Amino acid sequence: MSDLAKHLPLSQGQRGDDSAVDGDWSGALALVLHRIAGMLERMPAERWAAAGGCPGWSPAESAALLLWRLRTPARERRSALWGELPRHPLRPAQALEQRVRASAERTTAGAIAELKALADQPATQPARIGDLAAAVCAAIDISAAEGAASGIAPLTSGAVALYQVQRAPYAVRAAVRGSRLYAADADWSVGRGTVRESDAETILRFLFGRGTRLPGS
Repeated sequence: MSDLAKHLPLSQGQRGDDSAVDGDWSGALALVLHRIAGMLERMPAERWAAAGGCPGWSPAESAALLLWRLRTPARERRSALWGELPRHPLRPAQALEQRVRASAERTTAGAIAELKALADQPATQPARIGDLAAAVCAAIDISAAEGAASGIAPLTSGAVALYQVQRAPYAVRAAVRGSRLYAADADWSVGRGTVRESDAETILRFLFGRGTRLPGS
């Protein structure tokens, strides 16, 4: 799995002293945010509100959800989720997502400015792998609308894959069980079992629930 094990305690390497593990993903997050901003700067205006890589989602909605997550403290996000329970007891998370998506910017300018500001502001606390995963997911969705690869760095894509494979939708985890998904272009793998070779972006799309076919099958 290349050298990912020494960077991420969620790896399948041997457990031991994690004191040297760098849990701050601020630098990687900043790079992904700048990459998303670059995609939006190149994106034709008509694609901004059109369905993208996440079925039924536009780049505008993907950017809105990412920005809301990054600028809203975890406690406030939990409070917002609890606030949806009385009206939507069965699917509060989906209801909250719908509300956030409805707040999407009408043009790319505002989202681009916010993404760059978040990327360039001095980090007051370490960026968590969950925030990085959210940014990578948005990058993949938006790049699909752009018709190009997201260009996520190998270490970043591998770290997010290791994180996401444990949190993917049940159907995805069931499909991956018994397989080792190997990203030949990034030299990392997740899972154990039969080796299934693909590329990093295809594997990430599947782990985020954007694909219906197991990569490499």
